[in-house]
Parts: sequence; structure tokens; C-alpha cells
Amino acid sequence: YIGSADEYVIPEEIDILANNCFFMSGVKSVVINESITEIPYYAFASCRNLTSIDIPDSVEYIDDGAFKDCTSLETVTLGEGVAYIGLDSFANTKIKSIHLGPSVSYINGAFNSCNALETITIDPENEVLSTDGNAVYSDLSGLIDMDLDVTGYLLEYYIPSKTPAQLVLDNTTMGIGAYAFYNNKNIKSVTGQNLVLVDGYAFANSSIEEFDSALLMYVWTNAFRNCRNLKSIDLHNVFSIEDGAFQNCTSLTEVTFNDTISYIGCQAFENTGLTEVVVYGDDCYIEEGAFMNCRNLESVRLEEGVSYVGMNAFLNCPKLMTIYMSKTVKGFEDNAFNGCDNVTFELIKNTTAYKYIKNNTDFNFEVVGNYSFWQRIVDFFRSLFGF
Repeated sequence: YIGSADEYVIPEEIDILANNCFFMSGVKSVVINESITEIPYYAFASCRNLTSIDIPDSVEYIDDGAFKDCTSLETVTLGEGVAYIGLDSFANTKIKSIHLGPSVSYINGAFNSCNALETITIDPENEVLSTDGNAVYSDLSGLIDMDLDVTGYLLEYYIPSKTPAQLVLDNTTMGIGAYAFYNNKNIKSVTGQNLVLVDGYAFANSSIEEFDSALLMYVWTNAFRNCRNLKSIDLHNVFSIEDGAFQNCTSLTEVTFNDTISYIGCQAFENTGLTEVVVYGDDCYIEEGAFMNCRNLESVRLEEGVSYVGMNAFLNCPKLMTIYMSKTVKGFEDNAFNGCDNVTFELIKNTTAYKYIKNNTDFNFEVVGNYSFWQRIVDFFRSLFGF
């Protein structure tokens, strides 16, 4: 769109809109015809004069960023055909209320930074989403690729203006959905004893200080990224911590792992305040940059079950003094410990880690145990036959 009109009616013969088609235009009003079935990627983004929009029943899909940064947008009417509302679709707008029709099933991150939002209502015929007046929930069965023997609900989105500082979730809430508290400055603590999942960006950029859930199993990508007030979290039951999950949580000084952990993702704990890291695991991979730039980190113990340490995993941890490696550590990248100039390795003789540190690096090391020939034979057959 290259016109200058304040109001524009999309002609009836137009049935497809291009990505970014009205991006940064000066329109105040747009009439969308019934031939349109999709509002594409950033179609009306940064239309700062747009005050209201009616989405006709023909539209099924509102793509990412469709109305992002429409800073004067206050009124949105969604047609009954809308099923998908993508990431940042209405982010940073002034909408005060929104009604989700019977077909809506996806809203992850759709209303990020909508600080004026006061009310979300949901059509009673909607079989996926529900609301208690403060938050939107969906059925946990919507999750895929997880063998979770649980029933309950995901908290998909909490209205920022209604978020309490201390939130206690009932036992039917089993997970926090993607972007549910993204950039939420009201939340301070969350307690949910049946929570098993925190999805991607769920608390990113928020003011959360405490998170308490004894059953937590999965922490997804960037779930707590930039939560600079988060002080501690219990991960003793967690199987997987995905990329960037706690990146830049600079007040995070204490983490509890257990032997259930199998994956610590790229930059998962980069630039945190951790002083000690003890990791058991279940064939656990510590990926690239997982603990890099942890400038207060002094001690690391890679216990039984840790198998691999990736590139730059402990890069630039200047206070790191000791790293213990168990016999299960089978491999690590050459530069996994770059910048750890003062470190001394505690190694078990005859292990893979011992042979590599001794023969290929200038690091200081101490022998703290022996991996005998017979132990190696026994472990080999245990691994071979799975007992």
C-alpha cells in the first residue's frame, strides 16, 4: 500500500494480502473484505494511526506481528472464523478488551506488552480455551511430542494488569504456556505444585523472583531469559533444560540438579550468578556455552551420568578454580574451558577425560581416583546389555 488516504477499503476482488502490505502506513481505518482468509506477517505493523479494526468471519489465520506496534489501536473485533493468532500479533497496542471466538485455539505471545488489556472473554462454544477472568487456559492434551501421563491445563496468558505479585496456582494447572508472563513486571513469585512444564519465553523479561514446583520436568527455550531478579530454582526433577532457559539471570546463585537431567542447552545458564555447579545426569549433554560468562562460578562437579561437554561450555569463567570429571564424561570440545585460566581439574585415572587433559592440554590436574581395568570391563557390559 502506497496511498495516503486515512481510510482504505480493500477491494472485493482482492483475496490475498502480502506480508508487510500496510507496514508503517498512515491509515486510520481499513475495511477488510470477506474474500480475505489470512492477515499475513506484519501486514499492519507500526500503523500508528490505526485506532480500530474489524476482522471478518472469513479470516482464519492472523500471522506473527500482524498488528504489532499499532500504538493507537484500542478496539479489535475478531470474526468467528479466526483460529490462529500468531506471536506478537497485537503486541504493544492499546487494546483494552478482546473476545476470542469459538474457533480460536492458538494465542501464544499474541498479546505481548498489551499493558492496557483488562478483559479477555471466550466464546462458550470454544472447546480449547477457557478463562477465569484473569488468565486464559488450554487443555494440556494439546501438547505434542511429550510422554506426559497427566491431565490438566496450560496457563496460556495472564493479563498483565490483573497479575498478582504472588501467584498460587491450583492443582489443575500443569504447565505455563509460551509467553504467558513475557515482560510482565507485576509477577514476583509463582507456586504450582503440579507444574511439569514451563514453555518457551514463559517468564522472559519478567520481574519474577521465585518459582516453586516440585514436579517440574521441562524448561523450554528462553523460558526465564533476562529474569534478572530470579534468585533460585529447584530443578531436581527436570529432564531437559533448553537453550537460553536462564540466560542473563544475573541474581541466580543456586540451582539444584539430579540424575534425571539429560540435556542442558546452549547458553542455558550464560551470565548467571552461579557460584557452584553440580550436575548428575542420564547420559547428560552440556551444550555450547551452557555456563559461559558465569563470572562468579568457582566450582564445577560433573558427576556420574554426565557424558559430554560442548564448545565454550565454561568459557570466560575467571573465578573457576576446580572442575571434577567423573568416569562417565566421554567427550568435550577443545575450547570448552577457554578463559578458565586458574582452573585445576580433578580427574579419575584411566578415564577419557584424564587421558585427554593429560596429553592434550596445559591445564593443571590432580588424580582423585582410579578407574581400574575390571571396572571398565564391568561398565562396558552393563552398557552393552543395559543393566
